[in-house]
Amino acid sequence: MNLYQYLIKIQNGKPINLERFISLLSTQYKQQWRSVFSSKKQNNKSHYLIINDQQAFDDIFSASIPTNNRIEASERGDSHKEKTSFSFLLLFHQALHLNEYLNKNEINNISPEVVVINNDGLQQGFKPKNNLLIIENQENFFCWSQFLSTQTLFCQHSILAPMVTLADVDIAFGSGNNITNSKNIAFFKQYKNIMCSFDYDLGGLTMFKSLKKLCNNSQGNISLSFVLPDSNYLTNRLFIEQYFKKSPKNSKQWQQAIELANELGFNALAQAFSKTKKFMEQESYLSTSFDKIAINTQG
Repeated sequence: MNLYQYLIKIQNGKPINLERFISLLSTQYKQQWRSVFSSKKQNNKSHYLIINDQQAFDDIFSASIPTNNRIEASERGDSHKEKTSFSFLLLFHQALHLNEYLNKNEINNISPEVVVINNDGLQQGFKPKNNLLIIENQENFFCWSQFLSTQTLFCQHSILAPMVTLADVDIAFGSGNNITNSKNIAFFKQYKNIMCSFDYDLGGLTMFKSLKKLCNNSQGNISLSFVLPDSNYLTNRLFIEQYFKKSPKNSKQWQQAIELANELGFNALAQAFSKTKKFMEQESYLSTSFDKIAINTQG
């Protein structure tokens, strides 16, 4: 329940959770709420509030009315309370079709397409393929050819490998949490399968869980998967010691990542977190030492 809903209940003479209500007030009124209201306890948490200062109440009420867009929110002094009316995605559409015909410099000069999504629908200049790969990090996205050549080597048994071989995949830039914008559902619904190539850490797993929830709540039948190295790599000491290098901010974050990996069914990843007490960043796939690791783990 938001502040506006609490104020409506107060106007209608209904009891509210006082502790929660106070927590939603602005700093100005958190310590001075008793100058605006008097309270009568119903039980431990529930109170009736009586308005003593109508002008102050009207000011609080006016500021609490929900806004519909960033323009309205900016008029109240905080446009960031609302999401933007648009979402956009950078996407390589023809890249995999052209990959085998171009040299490295030509590949690097391919520019991504731009997809714009708003309340009226999609603006895109291509017909989508059957599958979509979302790459979280900017370096990996623009180095997609090198990135995929390594990632498919270590993720051979995932859903990713056959799709890349068939060149039937579009590549989108996740740009952090921007990919979880609810407006993107209109774009996602065009694909049979969506593969998420995110960092192997709490942030990447949390983003995948949010995206999974978003897709599950949509009316479309969206198949979502998280691209992981094969379990023989995630259980290989040489592999995880070489590439799980990112230290969690604290032990709580590390424990949460283990719990979330297990919750999502990524047990081998959870074990890698547990053994190394480290995370793995996607940029590691751009390391030239991956070939050496592949030989040693397969030998």
